[in-house]
Amino acid sequence: MSIIKAKSFLHEYKIRAKDKDINSLSGRQGRADLTYFINMNIFNSLNIKENETILDIGCGDLTFFKIIEKNFNNCTLEGVLPTSEEIEKVNKEIKFKEYKNKTQISKAFSFKLPFCDNKFDKVVINGVLLLLNKEEVDNTLNEISRVSKNNATIYIGELPFVDEFKDKSYGNSIIKWLFYGLKNRGFRYFFNSLKTVFISLFSKNQMILGVKEHYFINKEDFIKKAKKYDLVLKECFFNKQIDVNKNIINSSTRYDYIFKIEKKRLI
Repeated sequence: MSIIKAKSFLHEYKIRAKDKDINSLSGRQGRADLTYFINMNIFNSLNIKENETILDIGCGDLTFFKIIEKNFNNCTLEGVLPTSEEIEKVNKEIKFKEYKNKTQISKAFSFKLPFCDNKFDKVVINGVLLLLNKEEVDNTLNEISRVSKNNATIYIGELPFVDEFKDKSYGNSIIKWLFYGLKNRGFRYFFNSLKTVFISLFSKNQMILGVKEHYFINKEDFIKKAKKYDLVLKECFFNKQIDVNKNIINSSTRYDYIFKIEKKRLI
């Protein structure tokens, strides 16, 4: 039986690192297409230039760096992951010696980055802030400001503006989760979910019961919060994803933000 209840988000990603599918590091097992779509959107939004220094906080399976690698030769790429298990997984899968761009992955938390001040031209943090508490979010924004150059571009993605677990009372009950899916998402979703459960029960494939809470903040409050740390809004839009049929879907619960660093404080 390989159904595991995660004690925390950190525990969940330690578990994901043991999965054979490297896409599990981004929380998208079996959906390399979705991971690529999301990271390609980020890449197209950033106007990256040769010789820039780029930070990806929560770099997952390095899809974003792989895209940069195909398009540039002399960038410096720094990735951050919070667990040794994730870094070990990435180091096994990625042949860094073959990269044209200087690439390094460090173990660190978003709210305590191991980099000097004013280092990065671009910073990406996608699908990370929702895993933190309020204090950690503030400290993360402060750290992003600290390590970024003045006028750097910051991409903050997949930040919920509502509680995505509201009215979802199934908790960690698999039966309740299955019937919630049947009621709200239809028979096909129910059947696929049931299939996932049985595969996990009778094979080595693991199914993770994730943490049922997350950070969320409305758009206006987050823009004000970010500005306190010298992040000035340039764009805000609904997060985009694709379904298994390649149809583009606008999120009904999450925004993506693009900021510029305009430093007025002494760091």
